[in-house]
Amino acid sequence: MSAPRPSRPGEETALRELWTAVFGDEGAFLDLFFSEIYRPGMARVMEAEGRIVSAAYALPFGEALYIYAVGTLPAFRGRGCGRAVTLAAAGGKPAYLCPASESLKRWYGESMGAVPADWRQPCALPEDAEPLAPAEFLSLRERMLEGVPHAAYSPALLRLFALDGSFYRGRDGRLYAAGSDGTVFEQLPSPSGGEPYLYALNGATPLHWGITLE
Repeated sequence: MSAPRPSRPGEETALRELWTAVFGDEGAFLDLFFSEIYRPGMARVMEAEGRIVSAAYALPFGEALYIYAVGTLPAFRGRGCGRAVTLAAAGGKPAYLCPASESLKRWYGESMGAVPADWRQPCALPEDAEPLAPAEFLSLRERMLEGVPHAAYSPALLRLFALDGSFYRGRDGRLYAAGSDGTVFEQLPSPSGGEPYLYALNGATPLHWGITLE
């Protein structure tokens, strides 16, 4: 098993194959991710038997670093690959991640000292909410969060989210980012409380995050 290293130009096909094998994603989502968001060196990978078997991506959300799509082929799990590529992707810098299950939350906490950094309060999308274009949502969101430490979205990240989601403004002025099934991933102003869903690594401080690439 190799030590973690930065991903290299020309490895996009191998990275896509690993991603599909671990998460099942394919098609438009990966096309957009690898054409508009991913750049060589953004992932940290490990190799075995002449192929990439584990990877973790470090995505910039403004000044915040988001560790995403940590995955290892089943045959190579249990050997410390996930921990190694995650810590390598963070590079010792403050970083954030969104564990997809309670067991992963425990694993990140126990193996890497990750702690809750933001909380999501479940809510319903109002029936009177009006659709917003991504650029309009982005402008209004930045205005609403002025002076508040928060993860910032690039236009490419919003396009990726918009493959299966949309943006809205309620009659009361609240902003929403919601999936196609109506699940609200971000509400602004953000209600207090809820369940922790964002975790911090390497001393990263609490901040408002909002949507992730779950």
